[in-house]
Amino acid sequence: AAFDAPARQALVNDLVPSKLVPNAVSLNSTSFNSARLIGPGVSGLLIAAVGTGWVFLLNAASFAGVLLSLFVISRNMSVNSQPRVPRQRGQVVEGIKYVAQRPTLIMIMVLAFVVGSFGLNFPVFNSVMATTVFDADAEVFGLLGTIQACGTLAGALMAARRQGSRLKFVVGGAIGFGITVIAACVAPWLWLYAVLLIPTGWAAVTFLNSCNVTLQMTVDPRYRGRVMALYMVLVMGGTPLGAPLMGWLAEVLGARASVFLAGLISLVAGLWGLWHWNRHAPQGELRRRVRRIRVRFMGR
Repeated sequence: AAFDAPARQALVNDLVPSKLVPNAVSLNSTSFNSARLIGPGVSGLLIAAVGTGWVFLLNAASFAGVLLSLFVISRNMSVNSQPRVPRQRGQVVEGIKYVAQRPTLIMIMVLAFVVGSFGLNFPVFNSVMATTVFDADAEVFGLLGTIQACGTLAGALMAARRQGSRLKFVVGGAIGFGITVIAACVAPWLWLYAVLLIPTGWAAVTFLNSCNVTLQMTVDPRYRGRVMALYMVLVMGGTPLGAPLMGWLAEVLGARASVFLAGLISLVAGLWGLWHWNRHAPQGELRRRVRRIRVRFMGR
C-alpha cells in the first residue's frame, strides 16, 4: 500500500474530468467500503465450505482483475493527464516545501496524522470494547465491524452528492468523529454501542473523503503525486503507530478510558482545524460565513 496508494490516488485525476473528481473519489470509497461490508460475510461462508487455504488462494487470484484493469488503461484513456515532471534531485523536499507554504494543506496533513494515528483504530477499539467491557465473543466483534461499515458506506454515498467547498467537511468530519467516538465509549449497553458505530463510520469516511478530494482539487498537478504520497504516509502510516499505543493505554487505563482519549484527541484536533481554517480564511469568506449563520439562526 505504501507504494501503490499515492499513484492510485493521483490516477483518478487522469481518468475523469476535473469537475467529476469529487464524485470519482467518493465512488472509489463506496466501492472499497462495499467490499468491506460484503467481504467478511462471504469469506466466512467460503471458509466453512472449502477451508481457509482455498479462501487465501481465491483472494490472491482476485488480484488478476485489478492487474487486467491496469493493463487495459492506455494513454488515450486519460482525459485529464498532465505532462510528466522530469526526475531530479530534491523533488521530495520540494514537495514538502510546497505543503509547508499553504495553510490549507498544513491543516489537512496535521488532521490526517492526528486522527489517523489515534482515532482510526477501529479494530483495536471494537476488540477491547467487545471483549473487556461487554464480554462478547469474536462473532460479535465481527458484527460490530459490519455495522460500522454500514455507516461508512452511507457516508461515502452521501459524499458523492456534495458540491462546493470540502474544507468544512474536513473540519466537521473530524469534530463529528471525535464526538461520536466519545459517545460510543460511554454507551452502557452493547446494542447502543453498536448503533453509535454507524455515525462514527459516517464521520470517519466523510473526513477521509473530504481530505482526499480537497487535496486532489487544489494541489498543483506538478506536485499532486508528491503531496498525495505525503498524505498517504501520514494517514496510513500513523494508524499502525497509534494502534500499539492505544492498545497499551487500554491495558493501563481501561478500554473506555482509552477510547475516550482517542475521541478527545480527534475532537481537539478538529477544533484546532476550525480555528486554523478561520484564521487563514480571506475576510470576504469570513463575512459570508457569519452572514449564513445569522440568516440560519436569526431568520433574516
